[in-house]
Amino acid sequence: MKKTSLAFAAFAALALSFSSCQKESATLTFSAHTEAGSSKTTLNNVTHYFEWESGDQVEIFASTHATFTATPNTANPILATLNGENIGDAPYTAIYPASIAVSSTGVELPKEQVSTDGSLRNFPMYATSNNTQLLFTNLCAAICIKLPEGSAKLSRIDVVADQPISGRCNISTTATTYSNNKPYAVATTDGYKYVSLTISDPTSNTNNEYCVTMPAGVYHNFEIRMYDGSGNICHKSVSDADGLTLVRNTLNTIQFTNVSFAAPRIAKLKYHAFSGFGSAKEIVFHYNSNVTSSVQIQNTGSEVIYAEMNGDVCDVYTPADYIYAPENASELFSLATENSRPLEHIDFGYYFRTNETTNMNCMFYAAENLVSLDLSTFNTVNVSDMGKMFEGCQNLTKLDLTSFNSNSLTLMYNMFYWCTHLSSIEFNSAFNAPVPDWGEDATEDNRPFLAKNLKRACDVLGVEAARGCTIYCNTTTEDRLTATHTQAGNTAAWVCMYVHFNTTY
Repeated sequence: MKKTSLAFAAFAALALSFSSCQKESATLTFSAHTEAGSSKTTLNNVTHYFEWESGDQVEIFASTHATFTATPNTANPILATLNGENIGDAPYTAIYPASIAVSSTGVELPKEQVSTDGSLRNFPMYATSNNTQLLFTNLCAAICIKLPEGSAKLSRIDVVADQPISGRCNISTTATTYSNNKPYAVATTDGYKYVSLTISDPTSNTNNEYCVTMPAGVYHNFEIRMYDGSGNICHKSVSDADGLTLVRNTLNTIQFTNVSFAAPRIAKLKYHAFSGFGSAKEIVFHYNSNVTSSVQIQNTGSEVIYAEMNGDVCDVYTPADYIYAPENASELFSLATENSRPLEHIDFGYYFRTNETTNMNCMFYAAENLVSLDLSTFNTVNVSDMGKMFEGCQNLTKLDLTSFNSNSLTLMYNMFYWCTHLSSIEFNSAFNAPVPDWGEDATEDNRPFLAKNLKRACDVLGVEAARGCTIYCNTTTEDRLTATHTQAGNTAAWVCMYVHFNTTY
């Protein structure tokens, strides 16, 4: 959705009315328009207007749901038609942008936001109706971070709160001081307590005002962490004992009169750092915390890292800016106590890093109760060994490995072995599986069993998933994985029986 050239976009309510929506038609066409000017929201003391942009998408739900695409009115781009599949009769629920739609009653608020000119992007909006009009209202609040003129140009801003502010959110209509009796987003307890704003071109950016969307609500404190183009960091805390109220559909300005940047502080986990926490169901890495405990799990000479059990949760605290995994991260999260492996969830946050790690062998080995992994902060440029990395993770259903780099990779044996419910593995298009090591005495008949760096990488993968497992990769990775499964006179399909490849990038 396009904005005016002014510094901030106002987020006006939208109304959708139907046209040409005969039930027997295979498609529906909506007419989208803004409400009367008196009901528009003013941000930054200037009235701004939504302007639809060709290709904008709204997800609309009825008996089914579909993505509707906007075609702006050329004479007045605050008007548009929305076209999509026939989804049945009212009631209707609509969510803009379609990319954050989860269901008819919830949304997935983005952890990663993007700013190019100080304006907000993808400001979540929501509407429901039992008739022919859908009245949109904004779900979130926004904060504007203002820096002094002449400040260093930023490349990234992180906002870290005392409650979840991104991830899965529910839609509430409970009357409170900040909802105005209209729908607003409430982050679920398993959401993320941070939002990150990326500035796409920090060197040429002349902006000193940055907008971040957050759920409306009362916050007692949150931290703003600003990064310059060299990776240096400036910390700013915003707190109020009585609570800071962020109002839905409004811009809340935070003015800093001075900012200073310093090199980030690094804390490094020691080898087998969590060996004493085998009873943990969850491990949570806390952002720049000053909490201390009696157990220290840092490498000698690094910033201190504390860990403690709170019920069945292992909380990890450090005053440092980043927590680095050890160089040898073998079995780091392969936790067990009395033959039990209860670990179900790891919250890495934005600040867990693997920049110096070279060995990820068995990193999550036999973590049979893990249900999901967010590995988006993993840097594997120096990793040579990923053997058995996820072996036995029987309850994982998908793995997004698009952050993985294969430049140093030589071993992938048993990497996904016995991941019986894994239905999706996604690599980036540059990721290459290592070249098979056939061995000096290899023959046509035993090559597959001597290809030790890839052996059984995909064996027993996805056997209990409804349609097996799909591996999204390039053709080189597909060829190298499947090459180890061919024997002379026998295709040995048992290794890849439940796997198919998608190499379309």
